[in-house]
Amino acid sequence: MWLSQLNMMKKNSSLTIEEIAEKSGVPIGTLFKIFSGQTKDPKLGTIRSIVHCLGYTLDDLTPDTKNKVASPYTSEALKIAKQYDQLDSWGKSAIEALIREELSRCTTPAPVSQEENLIELNFNELKASAGTGWELMEESMTPWTVKLNDLTRKADFCLSVEGDSMEPKFQSGDLILIRQQPSVEEGQFGLYPLHGRGYVKQQGCGKLHSLNPAYPDIFPGEYEDIECRGLVLGKLEPVWVVSR
Repeated sequence: MWLSQLNMMKKNSSLTIEEIAEKSGVPIGTLFKIFSGQTKDPKLGTIRSIVHCLGYTLDDLTPDTKNKVASPYTSEALKIAKQYDQLDSWGKSAIEALIREELSRCTTPAPVSQEENLIELNFNELKASAGTGWELMEESMTPWTVKLNDLTRKADFCLSVEGDSMEPKFQSGDLILIRQQPSVEEGQFGLYPLHGRGYVKQQGCGKLHSLNPAYPDIFPGEYEDIECRGLVLGKLEPVWVVSR
Protein backbone atom coordinates (compact mmCIF):
# COMPACT_ATOMS: atom_id res chain seq x y z
CA MET A 1 0.00 0.00 0.00
CA TRP A 2 1.06 3.59 -0.53
CA LEU A 3 1.13 4.26 3.22
CA SER A 4 3.67 1.51 3.89
CA GLN A 5 5.74 2.75 0.98
CA LEU A 6 5.62 6.30 2.37
CA ASN A 7 6.76 5.09 5.79
CA MET A 8 9.57 3.16 4.13
CA MET A 9 10.69 6.38 2.41
CA LYS A 10 10.66 8.15 5.77
CA LYS A 11 12.75 5.40 7.34
CA ASN A 12 15.29 5.45 4.52
CA SER A 13 15.64 9.23 4.77
CA SER A 14 16.46 9.07 8.49
CA LEU A 15 14.51 12.32 8.93
CA THR A 16 12.37 12.97 11.98
CA ILE A 17 8.79 14.24 11.78
CA GLU A 18 10.02 17.63 12.95
CA GLU A 19 12.65 17.78 10.21
CA ILE A 20 10.14 16.71 7.56
CA ALA A 21 7.73 19.41 8.74
CA GLU A 22 10.45 22.05 8.53
CA LYS A 23 11.64 21.02 5.07
CA SER A 24 8.26 20.30 3.48
CA GLY A 25 6.17 23.03 5.09
CA VAL A 26 3.55 20.45 6.12
CA PRO A 27 2.34 20.92 9.73
CA ILE A 28 3.53 18.32 12.25
CA GLY A 29 -0.05 17.42 13.16
CA THR A 30 -0.89 16.71 9.53
CA LEU A 31 2.24 14.58 9.15
CA PHE A 32 1.37 12.47 12.22
CA LYS A 33 -2.12 11.80 10.85
CA ILE A 34 -0.78 10.83 7.41
CA PHE A 35 2.01 8.55 8.61
CA SER A 36 -0.26 6.92 11.19
CA GLY A 37 -2.98 6.26 8.63
CA GLN A 38 -5.62 8.50 10.27
CA THR A 39 -5.89 10.56 7.10
CA LYS A 40 -7.20 8.17 4.47
CA ASP A 41 -7.22 10.47 1.44
CA PRO A 42 -4.56 13.19 1.84
CA LYS A 43 -4.28 15.92 -0.74
CA LEU A 44 -1.96 15.20 -3.63
CA GLY A 45 -0.04 18.43 -3.07
CA THR A 46 0.65 17.45 0.54
CA ILE A 47 1.93 14.00 -0.45
CA ARG A 48 4.07 15.53 -3.19
CA SER A 49 5.70 17.91 -0.67
CA ILE A 50 6.43 15.03 1.70
CA VAL A 51 7.95 12.66 -0.86
CA HIS A 52 10.04 15.44 -2.40
CA CYS A 53 11.33 16.27 1.06
CA LEU A 54 12.27 12.61 1.51
CA GLY A 55 14.17 12.57 -1.78
CA TYR A 56 11.53 10.82 -3.89
CA THR A 57 8.80 11.61 -6.41
CA LEU A 58 5.19 10.52 -6.66
CA ASP A 59 6.21 7.98 -9.28
CA ASP A 60 8.29 6.24 -6.63
CA LEU A 61 5.17 5.37 -4.67
CA THR A 62 3.25 2.22 -5.55
CA PRO A 63 0.55 2.47 -8.26
CA ASP A 64 -1.96 2.14 -5.46
CA THR A 65 -1.04 5.65 -4.39
CA LYS A 66 -2.60 7.16 -7.47
CA ASN A 67 -5.86 5.37 -6.63
CA LYS A 68 -5.83 6.30 -2.95
CA VAL A 69 -4.84 9.96 -3.33
CA ALA A 70 -7.45 11.94 -5.17
CA SER A 71 -5.80 14.25 -7.68
CA PRO A 72 -7.45 17.54 -8.68
CA TYR A 73 -5.10 17.78 -11.68
CA THR A 74 -5.18 16.20 -15.13
CA SER A 75 -2.43 13.90 -16.32
CA GLU A 76 -1.18 16.70 -18.58
CA ALA A 77 -0.96 19.09 -15.60
CA LEU A 78 0.98 16.51 -13.61
CA LYS A 79 3.34 16.00 -16.53
CA ILE A 80 4.01 19.73 -16.70
CA ALA A 81 4.57 19.86 -12.94
CA LYS A 82 7.12 17.07 -13.19
CA GLN A 83 8.94 18.89 -16.00
CA TYR A 84 8.91 22.06 -13.89
CA ASP A 85 10.64 20.17 -11.06
CA GLN A 86 13.48 19.32 -13.43
CA LEU A 87 14.23 22.97 -14.25
CA ASP A 88 16.96 25.01 -12.60
CA SER A 89 16.15 28.17 -10.63
CA TRP A 90 16.37 30.41 -13.72
CA GLY A 91 14.00 28.18 -15.67
CA LYS A 92 11.52 28.03 -12.80
CA SER A 93 11.57 31.82 -12.48
CA ALA A 94 10.89 32.20 -16.20
CA ILE A 95 7.94 29.78 -16.06
CA GLU A 96 6.49 31.48 -12.97
CA ALA A 97 6.70 34.90 -14.66
CA LEU A 98 4.93 33.53 -17.74
CA ILE A 99 2.23 31.94 -15.58
CA ARG A 100 1.61 35.23 -13.75
CA GLU A 101 1.30 37.07 -17.06
CA GLU A 102 -1.11 34.53 -18.52
CA LEU A 103 -3.19 34.38 -15.34
CA SER A 104 -3.54 38.14 -15.44
CA ARG A 105 -4.66 37.97 -19.08
CA CYS A 106 -7.19 35.23 -18.38
CA THR A 107 -8.65 36.72 -15.21
CA THR A 108 -8.82 40.39 -16.25
CA PRO A 109 -12.30 41.24 -17.63
CA ALA A 110 -12.27 42.21 -21.26
CA PRO A 111 -12.71 45.99 -21.67
CA VAL A 112 -16.15 47.03 -22.82
CA SER A 113 -16.08 48.93 -26.06
CA GLN A 114 -17.03 52.56 -25.52
CA GLU A 115 -19.25 52.37 -28.58
CA GLU A 116 -21.40 49.77 -26.82
CA ASN A 117 -22.23 52.38 -24.15
CA LEU A 118 -23.37 55.06 -26.57
CA ILE A 119 -26.71 55.69 -28.26
CA GLU A 120 -28.14 58.22 -30.67
CA LEU A 121 -30.75 60.55 -29.21
CA ASN A 122 -32.68 63.24 -31.09
CA PHE A 123 -32.38 66.76 -29.75
CA ASN A 124 -35.18 69.24 -30.45
CA GLU A 125 -33.49 72.50 -31.32
CA LEU A 126 -36.53 74.52 -30.25
CA LYS A 127 -36.47 75.29 -26.55
CA ALA A 128 -39.25 73.99 -24.32
CA SER A 129 -40.48 76.93 -22.35
CA ALA A 130 -41.37 76.42 -18.76
CA GLY A 131 -43.17 79.72 -19.19
CA THR A 132 -44.18 80.77 -22.67
CA GLY A 133 -44.01 77.52 -24.66
CA TRP A 134 -42.42 76.61 -28.01
CA GLU A 135 -43.39 75.52 -31.48
CA LEU A 136 -43.54 71.72 -31.84
CA MET A 137 -41.82 70.87 -35.13
CA GLU A 138 -40.58 67.40 -36.05
CA GLU A 139 -38.06 68.84 -38.52
CA SER A 140 -36.28 70.55 -35.64
CA MET A 141 -34.77 67.22 -34.48
CA THR A 142 -30.97 66.82 -34.59
CA PRO A 143 -29.25 63.52 -33.66
CA TRP A 144 -26.87 63.62 -30.71
CA THR A 145 -24.61 60.87 -29.38
CA VAL A 146 -25.07 60.35 -25.64
CA LYS A 147 -23.95 57.87 -23.01
CA LEU A 148 -26.28 54.94 -22.42
CA ASN A 149 -27.87 54.71 -18.97
CA ASP A 150 -31.26 53.97 -17.41
CA LEU A 151 -32.65 57.41 -18.36
CA THR A 152 -31.26 57.88 -21.86
CA ARG A 153 -32.26 54.32 -22.75
CA LYS A 154 -35.93 55.19 -22.17
CA ALA A 155 -35.93 58.60 -23.89
CA ASP A 156 -37.21 59.31 -27.40
CA PHE A 157 -35.76 62.80 -27.63
CA CYS A 158 -34.42 65.64 -25.53
CA LEU A 159 -34.77 69.41 -25.50
CA SER A 160 -33.70 72.49 -23.61
CA VAL A 161 -35.86 74.29 -21.04
CA GLU A 162 -36.39 78.03 -21.23
CA GLY A 163 -38.12 79.97 -18.50
CA ASP A 164 -38.50 79.71 -14.74
CA SER A 165 -42.06 78.49 -14.17
CA MET A 166 -40.84 75.04 -13.10
CA GLU A 167 -38.12 76.17 -10.73
CA PRO A 168 -36.58 74.81 -8.62
CA LYS A 169 -37.11 71.42 -10.34
CA PHE A 170 -36.05 72.61 -13.78
CA GLN A 171 -33.86 75.63 -14.40
CA SER A 172 -33.72 77.62 -17.59
CA GLY A 173 -31.10 75.98 -19.83
CA ASP A 174 -31.56 72.49 -18.41
CA LEU A 175 -31.65 69.64 -20.91
CA ILE A 176 -34.57 67.28 -20.29
CA LEU A 177 -35.29 63.76 -21.55
CA ILE A 178 -38.73 63.03 -23.03
CA ARG A 179 -40.42 59.68 -23.57
CA GLN A 180 -43.33 59.96 -25.96
CA GLN A 181 -46.62 58.82 -24.42
CA PRO A 182 -50.22 60.11 -24.45
CA SER A 183 -50.57 60.70 -20.70
CA VAL A 184 -48.70 60.91 -17.40
CA GLU A 185 -49.66 60.10 -13.82
CA GLU A 186 -50.64 62.78 -11.34
CA GLY A 187 -47.49 64.27 -9.87
CA GLN A 188 -45.34 63.44 -12.90
CA PHE A 189 -43.99 66.04 -15.31
CA GLY A 190 -45.20 66.11 -18.89
CA LEU A 191 -44.75 67.94 -22.16
CA TYR A 192 -47.95 69.64 -23.33
CA PRO A 193 -48.62 71.49 -26.61
CA LEU A 194 -51.16 74.29 -26.46
CA HIS A 195 -52.08 76.58 -29.35
CA GLY A 196 -49.11 75.19 -31.28
CA ARG A 197 -46.73 75.80 -28.43
CA GLY A 198 -45.34 73.39 -25.83
CA TYR A 199 -45.15 73.58 -22.06
CA VAL A 200 -43.36 71.56 -19.40
CA LYS A 201 -45.77 71.21 -16.48
CA GLN A 202 -46.60 68.93 -13.57
CA GLN A 203 -49.76 66.89 -13.95
CA GLY A 204 -52.17 67.85 -11.19
CA CYS A 205 -55.76 66.96 -10.42
CA GLY A 206 -57.53 68.43 -13.45
CA LYS A 207 -54.79 70.98 -14.03
CA LEU A 208 -51.25 71.49 -15.25
CA HIS A 209 -49.27 72.85 -12.34
CA SER A 210 -46.39 75.35 -12.33
CA LEU A 211 -43.96 74.88 -9.46
CA ASN A 212 -43.12 78.57 -9.45
CA PRO A 213 -46.06 80.31 -7.72
CA ALA A 214 -45.54 83.36 -9.93
CA TYR A 215 -47.12 81.41 -12.82
CA PRO A 216 -50.79 80.38 -12.92
CA ASP A 217 -51.84 76.77 -13.48
CA ILE A 218 -53.30 75.68 -16.80
CA PHE A 219 -56.69 73.96 -16.80
CA PRO A 220 -56.97 71.61 -19.79
CA GLY A 221 -60.77 71.67 -19.72
CA GLU A 222 -60.66 75.25 -20.91
CA TYR A 223 -58.84 74.31 -24.11
CA GLU A 224 -59.63 71.92 -26.93
CA ASP A 225 -56.15 71.46 -28.39
CA ILE A 226 -54.14 70.56 -25.28
CA GLU A 227 -52.75 67.06 -25.04
CA CYS A 228 -49.83 65.27 -23.47
CA ARG A 229 -46.93 64.76 -25.83
CA GLY A 230 -44.65 62.86 -23.48
CA LEU A 231 -43.26 62.17 -20.01
CA VAL A 232 -40.31 64.14 -18.65
CA LEU A 233 -37.94 61.40 -17.48
CA GLY A 234 -35.44 63.77 -15.93
CA LYS A 235 -32.45 65.87 -16.83
CA LEU A 236 -29.87 65.04 -19.47
CA GLU A 237 -26.61 65.82 -17.72
CA PRO A 238 -24.14 67.68 -19.98
CA VAL A 239 -21.41 65.12 -19.21
CA TRP A 240 -23.58 62.44 -20.84
CA VAL A 241 -23.42 64.23 -24.20
CA VAL A 242 -20.55 62.85 -26.29
CA SER A 243 -21.18 64.70 -29.56
CA ARG A 244 -23.74 67.05 -31.02
